[in-house]
Amino acid sequence: MRIALLLLLATFSIHAQTPNATQAADDARAAKVDALFAEWNRADTPGYSVAVIRDGKTVLARGYGSADLERDVRITPRSVFDIGSTSKQFTAASILLLEQEGKLSIDHEVRKYIPELRDYGKPLTIRHLLNHTSGIRDYLTLAALGGLSFSNDYSDEETLSWITAQKALNFLPGEEHLYSNSGYYLLGQIVERASGMSLRQYAAKKIFEPLGMTNTHFHDDPDEIVKHRAIAYSPAKNGFRIDMSRYHVVGDGAVYTTTEDLAKWDTNFYQPKVGGAALLDALQQRGKLNNGEQLDYAAGLSHGTHRGFRLVGHGGGWAGYRTDMIRFPEQRLTVIAISNLGSADPSSMARSVAEIYLDAPLPSNSGAKSEAKAEAPKPSEAKAVTLSAAELEKLAGQYVDRKQGSYATVQLRDGKLYYLRGTRPYELRPLGNGRFEMVGPPVSMTFQGDTLEVQMRGKPFASMQRTTDAPVLSATDLAAYAGEYRSEEVPAPHRLRVHEGKLVARAGYDTKDVVLWPRERDVFEGDGLTLRFVRDDKGAIVAYSVNAGRVQNIRFERVQR
Repeated sequence: MRIALLLLLATFSIHAQTPNATQAADDARAAKVDALFAEWNRADTPGYSVAVIRDGKTVLARGYGSADLERDVRITPRSVFDIGSTSKQFTAASILLLEQEGKLSIDHEVRKYIPELRDYGKPLTIRHLLNHTSGIRDYLTLAALGGLSFSNDYSDEETLSWITAQKALNFLPGEEHLYSNSGYYLLGQIVERASGMSLRQYAAKKIFEPLGMTNTHFHDDPDEIVKHRAIAYSPAKNGFRIDMSRYHVVGDGAVYTTTEDLAKWDTNFYQPKVGGAALLDALQQRGKLNNGEQLDYAAGLSHGTHRGFRLVGHGGGWAGYRTDMIRFPEQRLTVIAISNLGSADPSSMARSVAEIYLDAPLPSNSGAKSEAKAEAPKPSEAKAVTLSAAELEKLAGQYVDRKQGSYATVQLRDGKLYYLRGTRPYELRPLGNGRFEMVGPPVSMTFQGDTLEVQMRGKPFASMQRTTDAPVLSATDLAAYAGEYRSEEVPAPHRLRVHEGKLVARAGYDTKDVVLWPRERDVFEGDGLTLRFVRDDKGAIVAYSVNAGRVQNIRFERVQR
């Protein structure tokens, strides 16, 4: 009897202490998170809203910094932010719910719902839009090429006209993967045409209201008053400037929400009230190319790893808002970081927060393997090596990514190697065997002969080849390229001129000149653009084609010298 009583008391003691021990551990982790965000935990700076959800429960909800610098309003878990492209998962969910209702199939051709889209000769399906394999040119890049400002308000009709004006795709559907906001904008239009409701109305009825996400909506009215809205900012010389956009089309972005509400959406992935397990599986099903290659991108969500743990998530940025939401399914752990500062890096911050909690005991039903944490050291933990100036000099030169049409220069300065895109230098830290890491951004590089392989967050990003050094051109040489150029696929002309010994371009009625730097004969690059000039049989320049990342091979004809 006495032994049984002792055992009973011991058992009671264990169970009585466990919650306290867990709370103490969570308090210690919360203190580490507070220290991580200490820089923003002030009233005179924009900041972050951060949440950690573990095993279906919010174990941390914090606000750091100011939601409104003019009115001294602090950020809280109920502050409302524009989450940019993190919105895409809600557009994808709306499409997949419509498929469950029998109102569409993701293997239907897009022109069934948007007949004004051109016929590009190959089937272009809703699935292609979901996976970013459509080849449709990105409408935000098209607008930028036309010098349009998103401080203005453009209608759905105008936005759709930029897309339907495109005579060609970046590539044939399914041949490649290239992120395109146009695809998700079109998905929003398909939701409206297939359901008879706007995307805002449909998502509210089918997703946000059933989950109790009362502070969440697709923001389709720039003049709408939003309670608890955090104002977005960008850095300025003497502090900060308001950085908001009046552009209000939805689909690729424009969900206004809170970390508190996103935690409810996260719970739906483990206890599905909306769409059932079928919806969650479809959202996370990876896309495939025509050759069978599997992609990391699914439907508004992207697969990846961090420190050996599998994660699913999506980041976003619009105007001065920045967001990342990452979920570790096996650990049942999610981190949400949203900022109202355009220079913020919520992706890195969310991962740093995750590392604090990934050391916590795993839920018994997680199925996670303890060896999952075994991984190579972070780049910043790798030991640097010393290379002579002669060894570094051999790596210097100009490199080109022929697929993307982009250039980079590697330079030796004061005994250190730097990587330049445009004119901005990034120091490269040598790790040995041709490997380097970029100081700051999560980028690593490997030099192999005349090839430079670039990785971002451990994944291949670009493969570049050494090419001839950039030509030196006089003002007279540059004048041969000056003039006005127009394209039927972009809403405004480009004007090129020589200014202070440099070739500069201005798009539309933009007031900003872009300096175009010569890279090879008849090839110039500047501010993310690569221009390849075309000559006639007499050697006169008559046109150029533009590559701009998410927009490829748009031709501009010379109309005036």
